Amino acid sequence: MISSSEPKLFTTILDDGDMKNNKIGDMLRKARESRQMSQARLSDKVEMEASRLSQLERGQRFPTCEEWTRLSPHLYLGHYPGQRRLTSPQNIWYATAPKLTRGERPFGVRLSAARNAFENLCESTLATVRARPDVKACFEYLERAALESGDEALFHLRLLAEGATPCLFSPLRAGYRTYPVVDPANRVVIGDIRRPCLEFVDDEREYLVFPQTSILTAFGLYRLDSLVCLRYERRVWINLEIDGSAHRSDIDLRREQNLKLATLRLSRDHIVSPDLMSNLHNALAELYRTRRVS
Repeated sequence: MISSSEPKLFTTILDDGDMKNNKIGDMLRKARESRQMSQARLSDKVEMEASRLSQLERGQRFPTCEEWTRLSPHLYLGHYPGQRRLTSPQNIWYATAPKLTRGERPFGVRLSAARNAFENLCESTLATVRARPDVKACFEYLERAALESGDEALFHLRLLAEGATPCLFSPLRAGYRTYPVVDPANRVVIGDIRRPCLEFVDDEREYLVFPQTSILTAFGLYRLDSLVCLRYERRVWINLEIDGSAHRSDIDLRREQNLKLATLRLSRDHIVSPDLMSNLHNALAELYRTRRVS
């Protein structure tokens, strides 16, 4: 099940219990050590940053198919630890999930759309997620996130493939106070009810991603693809939209002003880019520097 404990983002003690169960990281480390290679030497051979290799061996990240292919000739790893072609998860909504609106479909529907649009990338990303020791929690998160498109499905899959942790938390507890988060069906304030989110933590950044979040403002109801809490020295809230817009219209600008949130828009090209994560980190960091608003 998705962890209901507080994300590491809001605690001072890092619980590495889950990482100890990461057999893939141990496999990589033991294979490297058995060949008497340092991390620096191996990273040079496979043209991978030493920090990334360290994260893989410590279980903080899970290797992509491409990374596994580069490491395998030097470490004799064998086949990638996951199926190349995966069956869709059962299209079952959990009892505690929010009620479906007309725009929402079970994750299996969104996964089919993602496969049709990005077959190879979708399959390799799914294989990486499937190799995680907490794969059940990952797919439970995807089912409960109520995503609205295949592009969103691939984006959240890629976050999970890069090591984002599924958990249950609330924007209110995370510090969001600007406008109330509500149930879009009846506009009832949700308050401190825990909801599915993704946590991403590394040495440089910390953030939470709350998918499909509805906010009630004085100007009406706004539904965000994702509400993101970003923290360096302080917290900044960001509206992350996956809509493929190449520019901001007047309507978009008014929406941002009404929401009182910085907005980051990701196009399909962004989502399929090999540099998705580094571009995302850089864009969030730039918004943090320009906004600096809690």
